[in-house]
This record gives sequence, structure tokens and C-alpha cells, in this order.
Amino acid sequence: ARAFLLITFAVERVRRLEFTTFNLMKKRFNSLSHSRTSIRILALLALMLTQIPLLATYWENGNLKFTVLSEDNATVSVSAANRNISGELVIPERTIHLNKEYAVTEVGYFQECKKITSVTIPGSVVRIGSNAFSDCIRLSSVTISDNVTEIGSAAFYGCSNLASVIIPDKVTTIGSSAFNNCTGLSSVKIGEGVTTIGDYAFESCISLTLVTIPNSVIAIGNKAFADCTRLRVVFSEGNLPAQISYKTFPSDLNYTAFDESVVFYVPAGRKSFYLRAECWRDFKNIIEGIPEESPYVIDGGVFYMPYSETEAYAQTASTLWDSDVTIKPEVEINGKNYAVTMLQANAFSYCNLKSVSIPNTINEISHFAFFDCSDLESVSIPNSVTSIGVEAFTGCSISYVDIPENVRTIDTGAFSCGSLTEIRCFNAVPPVCL
Repeated sequence: ARAFLLITFAVERVRRLEFTTFNLMKKRFNSLSHSRTSIRILALLALMLTQIPLLATYWENGNLKFTVLSEDNATVSVSAANRNISGELVIPERTIHLNKEYAVTEVGYFQECKKITSVTIPGSVVRIGSNAFSDCIRLSSVTISDNVTEIGSAAFYGCSNLASVIIPDKVTTIGSSAFNNCTGLSSVKIGEGVTTIGDYAFESCISLTLVTIPNSVIAIGNKAFADCTRLRVVFSEGNLPAQISYKTFPSDLNYTAFDESVVFYVPAGRKSFYLRAECWRDFKNIIEGIPEESPYVIDGGVFYMPYSETEAYAQTASTLWDSDVTIKPEVEINGKNYAVTMLQANAFSYCNLKSVSIPNTINEISHFAFFDCSDLESVSIPNSVTSIGVEAFTGCSISYVDIPENVRTIDTGAFSCGSLTEIRCFNAVPPVCL
């Protein structure tokens, strides 16, 4: 009976061993002499006890699971024990287990905890692990402590409601796909200690309009900002350009030419270095001198930026709309007035708009301007419009549309709407359908 109790205790401890460790013990055990049962029992116990320090110790407290990283340093990571966590999540700095206090230094897995709305990460944490909050689709705000040094790969992947993030100065690495597909992310501040922005780090962040690359960054990975279809302004603060590829920033479908609507501002006196650097030399719009005042304005959720001496274009400042949109006919930027004459490419694509007011100053509705605005049921195109771009209204829920008399060209798939039943054209000469 005593031997049975000893074996039961040992088996319970072994249950938590890594699978490979258990197999190794099993092989050692089978190699022992089979002459006497008692010798085999004692040998098994000895082997088990020698392996106990390798156990991955963990425990649960409510909805949180803590895993020991170092017994000597008394540090743990924290993860979700289940997916029932909802609302505000405040990561604890410390936890106590079996009368021993541990510091929480790493955020583990909260992947697909779809009810979390905000996260606060304390000063004890130095690392946000891979996939830490990926696909937390209701996460709208995150506060990262100043002591974090690493944001792991896909840490916030697919957090579509996350609107802004501040990356602290102690962070040196933004992992691959860290903020990939955060479609609502319209504002990001990259800390001045970051040296590497990983592959795909901000890919498909379609609400991102501006990004500042600090002087500390020496490498920006493949497709780090690819498919950021509304990215218009990049402040590159490096005296020497960071290493990039032809796929780093928005470009054409073949990744052979950069999007000409993106304007790059570089430090005064450093433009020549950028023009000699691989890939950078192919940007069409590099402006020397980073402006003290913003080159654009956001008004009523709409982003306006000049594209000539007298004209500006409009696009959404975020996909996270909760109201209808009114586009201004004129805006003031840095003390100068500009007529709003163009809806930029992808201007309001994927927005949940029900109605939009387009002023009579707009002459161009660019491609994909209202692409997949599935809630958009009606639109009034003003007489000033002369061209409508590729798939400008594809995927909308409009049932009829009036084409005003001044429209000259309508590009491919401009009105590919399954709900569309009526088109009325007021042109004396039918527009050219490309």
C-alpha cells in the first residue's frame, strides 16, 4: 500500500512533465533490471524526482493563468485561463502562489478573447508575447507601460477596433505582423528606441494616414506598411535612410512602383542621401525638411490634404464611423484655403456609412472611393463630377443612381452593386465606360 501511494504521488508529478522528458524517463526505466519489483519502483521514483525541476509550473487564478518563467528570479507570464474575460483587462504587476510572490514580466496568450475592450499593461512587464492579443476584435484601447522592450509577432494581429497605439521608447523590436490587419488603427506613435520594424508589422492598416519613422530605426521589413491604402504622409526622421524593400510601403499590385500619393518628408539637408539609397530613390514625392505644422487637417472625421497650390483631396480619417459623413467644399490648412476637389483612392472604402454628402466642388471620385460600404444605400453625385474611378461604389447597397451631365468617364465596375436596379443618365453625350 505504501509503495502504491508513492507511485501515485510520482505519477501525478510526472503528469505535468513535457512529453519528451517523460519518454526519455520511460526508456531509462525499461532498461533497468527486471529481477526485483522493489528495485524498479525505487529507480522510477529516483528518476522522477531528478526531473521535477524541469516541470513547467503554472496555476490559475480566476480568468488568469500564470506560468513560471524563472523560479530564481520569481517571474511569471500571464495568459487567459479561458475566453470569458470581458471589458477592461488590467494585467497585475505581481501575483502570489504558495506564499511566494512573483513579478509578472511577460504577457502570454489572450488570443481570440473577443470580449476584451481595453488592456492596461503594467510597469513590471518587459515583453508582450507572440499572438498575445491577436483577433481580440473588440479591443479598442491599449496602454503599454514604458518598460516594455519587445512586442512579439502578431501580438495585436486583427484587432480591428484598435484606434490608436503608443509604442514606448524602450521597445527595440516590433515583431512581424504585430499590428497587421488592425483596420481601425488610425494613429500610431513609434518609440524613439525602436530599431527594427518587422515584416508585415502594419500591413493592411487601412485607416493609417500618417506614420513617423524615428531616427533610431535602421530596418523596416518586407510589406511592413503594404496595403495601407490611406497612408498619405511619412515623416522619416533618420539622417540616414532605413533599409527597406520595394514592398515596404504602399505600391502598385506588382510591387514595382510606389504609390505616388504618399508624401515622404526627410530631415533638412538629407534628401540626397535618400535619393542615393536603394528603393528610396524611386519615391516620387520626397520633400526635404520635416514641417513643424501638420501638412493636413482632420475635420469631422475627414482627412484633408493639399495636392496642388489651391486644391485638396478628402478621405476618411478612420474606418470606425458611427455617423454619416459630410465632406466640406473648402478647408483651411495652415492658414491657407483649399477647394476640396477630389475624393482620394480608397477614400471611404470599407466604412459603415449609410449616407454621404458630396459637395459641388468635387470633380473626381477616385477608384475604390466607396468600395464595400455595404450600408451605403443612397448617394447624390454632384454636377461638378467629371470622372468616376474603378469600382468606386462596388459592394454598396444603393438601388438607384443619377449620373450628372458633366460626367465624362466611368471606369470598370464603378457601380457593381447587387442591389442596383435603376441608373438615370443626364448627359447629352453618354459618358465613356472604360
